[in-house]
Amino acid sequence: MRKHNVVLGIVTDSPPVPKDERWIFDEWRAADPDRFLFGYFMSHPSEITLKDLRSLLERDEIQVIGELGFQYRDIAIDDPTLEPIFALAEEFDAPVLVHLGANGRGATFPIHLGDPILLSKVMRKHPNLRVWVENAGWPFLEEIVAVMEKYPNVYVDLSTVTWSRSRRAVHTHLQGLVDLGMSKRIMFGSDQMMWPETIGVAIETIESADFLTDEEKRDIFYNNAARFLRLSEEEIARHHGR
Repeated sequence: MRKHNVVLGIVTDSPPVPKDERWIFDEWRAADPDRFLFGYFMSHPSEITLKDLRSLLERDEIQVIGELGFQYRDIAIDDPTLEPIFALAEEFDAPVLVHLGANGRGATFPIHLGDPILLSKVMRKHPNLRVWVENAGWPFLEEIVAVMEKYPNVYVDLSTVTWSRSRRAVHTHLQGLVDLGMSKRIMFGSDQMMWPETIGVAIETIESADFLTDEEKRDIFYNNAARFLRLSEEEIARHHGR
């Protein structure tokens, strides 16, 4: 991150609750206190109680709810059992990271559970919810744009697809988003998991998109996320000073 001047990143994990002596987020904070926000990863609503999730938000141990990977457990994002999680996120104005889209032949979940249209039911109940969809909903271009047009609080990131799909495929999807008017709601991401070198690959994937203007690249790399995360003027100034 320092090498590529990535000034702010989101780390998600499922550390044990209540907090034990080894709390993975503490290690990241110690490494670089101002460079990270933290989110609680869930693939099933039973993995953490609503009380504990509320406590993490109240204590500012996490600032993000997600990644939410419920489709990996055959649970649709609009399943009624998830309603309390979204209500809590809306109450705290906590951004929510949602995994939707398709992961190719290796995915274990039914394709229809990755359809971004499912998110529309959630947003209809919680119009103030701030949500961003991982992998920009790839390959559901028209579906994710339909949701984004209806709900201005829905953003997308370009993460795993930047290095797990061909550059041509990623550029086709990205250009579709831009051509359909979504350039102000696309954010950079890497989803590097255990491969930090993919951060550089993700950056190069966007830099090499010759259909993007310099302004659109700046928006994707920084401005859109700063707006979505509601960074303060002081934070933005500090980031630009790095």
